[in-house]
Amino acid sequence: MMIRPTARRRRLLAAAGSLLTLGLLGVAAPAEAIVKGEVVPGGWAGDRVPAVNLYGFVGRMAVGCTASLVAPGVALTAGHCGKVTGTKVWFGVLNADRDTGVERTIVKQQNLGDAAFSAGASILVVWLDRPVREVAPVALARPDQGALWSGGSALSAYGWGQINDPCIVGGRTVPTAELRRTGMKIVDTAVSTGIYRNLAKVRSLGAGHPSKGDSGGPLIAQEGAGRPYLVGVFQAAAGFCKGKNYAYYYNRVWTQQKLRDYVNSQQR
Repeated sequence: MMIRPTARRRRLLAAAGSLLTLGLLGVAAPAEAIVKGEVVPGGWAGDRVPAVNLYGFVGRMAVGCTASLVAPGVALTAGHCGKVTGTKVWFGVLNADRDTGVERTIVKQQNLGDAAFSAGASILVVWLDRPVREVAPVALARPDQGALWSGGSALSAYGWGQINDPCIVGGRTVPTAELRRTGMKIVDTAVSTGIYRNLAKVRSLGAGHPSKGDSGGPLIAQEGAGRPYLVGVFQAAAGFCKGKNYAYYYNRVWTQQKLRDYVNSQQR
């Protein structure tokens, strides 16, 4: 991998932080790197860069959100990430201060999530100016793969957001330079009432949890030691700063048949 100047990275992240500063002391807030999560293998600056980047589909967005490459020219993020057309996104990056990755410009966006096909959520589909050939897209989970996520199965959340405690009043946002992840499990596959209706309710398996900058980040299920599947897109967190047992809400991907059909048609 090539080297990207640190100063440029920091300027982009600073701008993103100012755009997405949110009040985290309320009952609920839009999803915000993974606080207290682990750095993925190869993510530390001194690590040997792996020959194959297993996490290259996790995109780092200039607007301060996280995306998932699902087809060579198509990525998914959260609807509340706002107007992203004309902004940059990087794939194939493990360390933002070290890796150039694959830079693309978003040329079009459309909300094609649950809000369009059934009630309740928001997945933003973004189109890239050129296909990404250097990174393998992540597959979308199907309804017949319930064993991957039901019954408290262990999943992983990935993100490029902040790594410091978001509940410290007046504290500055510290964005991660390394792609991070943490273990999660779904405790309710479809919330039935309220503002989180039709979202999946997720809890952390340890100390790590999504935070500011992880909006749109993927919830990944692994089929044994094999192929990863995108199960959810990070939307919101509830209970911030009220205690340790926060709840996190993800847009469900396995219910999105039309979206899945479209993404599958773009695999070329």
